Amino acid sequence: MSSTESTSTSEPVTPVLPPRRPRWWVRLRNAGILLLLIVIGWLSFRWWTARGPLPATEIYHGVTYACERLTPDEQGSGLMHWIRVDLKTPGIEIFTTPLDYPSPSEMEYRLRYTSTAVKEHDLAAAVNGTLYRAGDFPLPGRPARSAETVVSEHVVNHVDRSSFLLWFEDDMTPHMEATRPPGESVLRRARFGIGGNVMGVHDGAVTPYVGTSRRDSRTWLGLDPHGKLLWMAVFDDVTERRAAVEMNRLGATEAIPLDGGSSTEMVLGADARQVRPGAIMRTWIPNATHFGIRAQPFRP
Repeated sequence: MSSTESTSTSEPVTPVLPPRRPRWWVRLRNAGILLLLIVIGWLSFRWWTARGPLPATEIYHGVTYACERLTPDEQGSGLMHWIRVDLKTPGIEIFTTPLDYPSPSEMEYRLRYTSTAVKEHDLAAAVNGTLYRAGDFPLPGRPARSAETVVSEHVVNHVDRSSFLLWFEDDMTPHMEATRPPGESVLRRARFGIGGNVMGVHDGAVTPYVGTSRRDSRTWLGLDPHGKLLWMAVFDDVTERRAAVEMNRLGATEAIPLDGGSSTEMVLGADARQVRPGAIMRTWIPNATHFGIRAQPFRP
């Protein structure tokens, strides 16, 4: 009896791999993913920080915030955010950026975002300050020099011949100098002060010196010295004249512009009541100086 044995041999099967993507294609894909994440992050930030019209709301003791949508015309449109401060309210304090470098010095401050200033100095609200010089590409922490005069706790950065000085005495009495530069007696009395290079509103009326027709984001300060009231305001897209008109409408009898455009910022403190705290208007460009206030929060 015979038997036949059958044997089978199997050769190893080599897996078929998909062709490798060219290196340039992989880099392009990764760049596309990164760009998509950046866009999603930017849109999320815009959604989170988006603000709309809001009636006047007292957010701290003596501090009222409101947002208005301006009637569009050739002088501007968009939102106006304003804060009114009753300087007679106990607990209200003025803040201007103190020097980071000893005076006299070519550089005076280190660049910071307004949100950083609000957090570091426990402010109820703040806006960006003066024009400044900080080299070709402003980054947080870089040295800078203010273009205008700033006074912080009786320390003057320098005297700028183009500055109209908005200032405060030790007892919070506010003043607006109608001549420039500020005199020595004023600088001796000023505990806090900040300069602007245009007198936009004076003695209750808009001045003829705000004639520029260029629309832009803008930051303004206003006073009613007799009523001891202060306004801080930021605008989406207006001319200087429209901003001055709106400040006058709010009740400011004296008003000056600060730095604007890509420097425009307003931030509310963490204890703001009945509104979302944080950035009202924010920019990626930091500022050399800031103007703000401290106030007592409402406690539950």
